[in-house]
Amino acid sequence: MAYSHVYVDSALGDGGNDGTTPADAWRGVDAIKTGFSTDHAAETKVWYRRTSVFDIGAGSTAADIAATDDGTFNLPAYHIGWPRAAIPNTTITQGDWTNGSRIIDNVVGITPTKRAHEARWATAPDGHKYLITAILWEFTIDGMGAGDEFAVGETLTNTTQTKTGKVWSFVDNLDTTGTIQAVVDIATAWANNDNITSDGGGDAELSENATAVGFLIDREYAGATVTGTNGKFQIEEDDDYDDRPQAGIDAGWDADAHDLTRLDFNNEAYQLLIGGDRYFVIRGFYMEDSADALGIIQFDSSFIGHVGGLILKQSSTNARCLYITGQSITLDRFTIEGSGSALASQKGIETRYFYRKIKNGAIYNCGDSGLACLGSALYLENLNIGSEICNFGYDLMLTGDVGIDSIDIVFGGTNGYVDHVSTLLASVGIENYQKILGNHKSFYKGGEWESAAVTDTNANKKLSDTVLKISPNINEVTTFDEWKQVVFDGSFELASGSQTIKFWLYNDLGQTINDTTAKDNVYLKATYVDSYDDTTEYTQVEAFSTEIDILDAADADDWDYLQVTVNPATASKVRVQLIVSVYDAAGYFLIDPKPVIT
Repeated sequence: MAYSHVYVDSALGDGGNDGTTPADAWRGVDAIKTGFSTDHAAETKVWYRRTSVFDIGAGSTAADIAATDDGTFNLPAYHIGWPRAAIPNTTITQGDWTNGSRIIDNVVGITPTKRAHEARWATAPDGHKYLITAILWEFTIDGMGAGDEFAVGETLTNTTQTKTGKVWSFVDNLDTTGTIQAVVDIATAWANNDNITSDGGGDAELSENATAVGFLIDREYAGATVTGTNGKFQIEEDDDYDDRPQAGIDAGWDADAHDLTRLDFNNEAYQLLIGGDRYFVIRGFYMEDSADALGIIQFDSSFIGHVGGLILKQSSTNARCLYITGQSITLDRFTIEGSGSALASQKGIETRYFYRKIKNGAIYNCGDSGLACLGSALYLENLNIGSEICNFGYDLMLTGDVGIDSIDIVFGGTNGYVDHVSTLLASVGIENYQKILGNHKSFYKGGEWESAAVTDTNANKKLSDTVLKISPNINEVTTFDEWKQVVFDGSFELASGSQTIKFWLYNDLGQTINDTTAKDNVYLKATYVDSYDDTTEYTQVEAFSTEIDILDAADADDWDYLQVTVNPATASKVRVQLIVSVYDAAGYFLIDPKPVIT
């Protein structure tokens, strides 16, 4: 079934004001509010002109924008900021891309801005896509004394504006001057004569206004270094560009500036409330400055929704940016920016209960946590949390039974990456941790484990170049077997008959493992078929490793082992788990992942 279309143009001077055509679009200060709060007929797409603005301070009614639309699983309800065309490399005619860097510098052809360019895909000179996560600003400085220099990665404070930023490039002219490239909070402009300091001891004044010179991308550039015209690139079109209705094209909506449709709550205690709505898609909006404790946007008991092409910014309010309690919400292609360390309760996203998918975005400069999870099941993909500018609490804060599977996650906060996993069933697993290919890290109630090059440890190689490094650095130890942590869980296809499965272990905890019994701290548990008649008539039994008194390693070659003996009644899978319950504040132990089966 074809969708019908409704149009919103807050700046339209006259017309029918019924939304039926661009000429008769809903107009006026409350037009965007009308678009969201009207209960539209089924199979309706609501299109919001990019020049449209909702400002709660100018609106006729001070209240939440409360959406009322429901779609269906087959035909969701749509609210879409008018989609933007690609910006081709005939427009963006120059740029500097450096292999291994996240900076796109010296961009020519456009003036980089947050509303027009963040959270969009850029096709680089190497032909691959990178997500634009922040605007790169440049300014010269002076008045820098000896020992007051800046360094890449330091957190900046504009003491004049009480705003924060992060140094991404610093050139020291070896006198009192230099040049900084940074991602900064531009709720107020960084201007000539502003004093800036850094957490590494930098101290100087701006000698010119900050200028936008480029972008930060979501990961290090993998192509060859190119500069100038060889670095020209394209910013891609929005998701719904090919589906925009002809009526809007004919009305000239394509020609508008690329700034997203804007919702400004003007630091009032109101928000966009998606409460109880089902099967919806919201894309292409810039929303800012809500003093509502539950965020600029709240998904409250909503059911199956998708939000994309979204930029959220809190300029000064000590409140969440995005709050989600609805079921099956997907967030894709976004940036969320807070306003820094002075706001200790400001979270980027808080999600409670149910399942969420969050991908392709950046969360930074939040006064508290970047992403706070309470009792949620999450899938995270390609996220930067606290990287563009640090968050001032934990990047990822966990409460209750949280299960997180993720890939390509970068943390960068200065007060800790992941808060203590507080419950037995909570776990966080990250593939390509810090966006390093093949690097795995998991967090559990008693600590963390990760893949590590054996050359980065105190051990010499036993069998494998990469080992499992387990750091039980949180004092959460139990003697009850069912509450101990399963670090890995695998299976082996084995023939019938008695066999042993052995894993080499290197103890660098500074204490004895399994000092009293073989199940005190670290052991293997195997489950296998011990009697068999046919595929519906069999029994299984458990077996355990028996090693005790595994001493702290005497030297780099002092590997011990854990092994378990099994005796399958028929050729079948044998399940093997490594179980851990030990604490050491600073030490670790290693498991060589290559099994020895005899």
